[in-house]
Amino acid sequence: PVAFARAGRFRRFVDPQCFDVEAALPPDRLVPVDLMAMAFKLLDPVGAWNKYAAIEAASHDPVRLARALARERWLEENVPMPGAFAREFIQQAYQQDRLLAGTWELRGERIDLGGITVPVLVATARRDFIAPPASCLPLADAVGSRDVTVERLQSGHIGVVVGRYGPTVFYPLLDRWFRSRSESARP
Repeated sequence: PVAFARAGRFRRFVDPQCFDVEAALPPDRLVPVDLMAMAFKLLDPVGAWNKYAAIEAASHDPVRLARALARERWLEENVPMPGAFAREFIQQAYQQDRLLAGTWELRGERIDLGGITVPVLVATARRDFIAPPASCLPLADAVGSRDVTVERLQSGHIGVVVGRYGPTVFYPLLDRWFRSRSESARP
C-alpha cells in the first residue's frame, strides 16, 4: 500500500484510537512471531475454516494440494520483527499515512514518490485485504514515471504468488512486463 488510510482491515486494526502502538510494541524487543500470526488471523477469522476446506478440496489432486500447502507454509513461516521498526512503520504508515503525503523520512531524507522515474508496475489483487486495491492504486499517480502499468488481478494477497494464479497469470504478466522494458532498454 501507499495510501495507508485506505488500507482496510489492517488500518482499522491499528487505528490509534484503539491500538496504542507504544504500549503494545516495546522498541527494544522483537515482536513475537506468535503475536504477528495471531494479528493476521484476526484480520480474517473465517480464513482458518477456509484453509481446512481448501486443503480438503485439494486433497485428491497432488498439484492443487501442493499449492494449498505452500500457501499455508507461507502463512505460518514468520520471523520476529524488531519492535522499533514495527512501531515506526505502524505509526508513520498506517496511523499517519505519511508515505503518500510525502512527509515520511528515512535516515533523515524525505521519501518522495514523485522522484521515482523508472518504469512502475502497480499490480493489485481484487480480494487482497492486506494491501487492498484502493490503497495501492494511488501509486500510479504519485510516481514521476512516464511508464506506469496498472494491472488489476482477480486474486488475493498470497494467492497472486503462491496459488495457481501465480504460474498461470501473474508470473507470465511479470515476464512480459520485464521483457518489454528490458528489450527497449538495449542499445
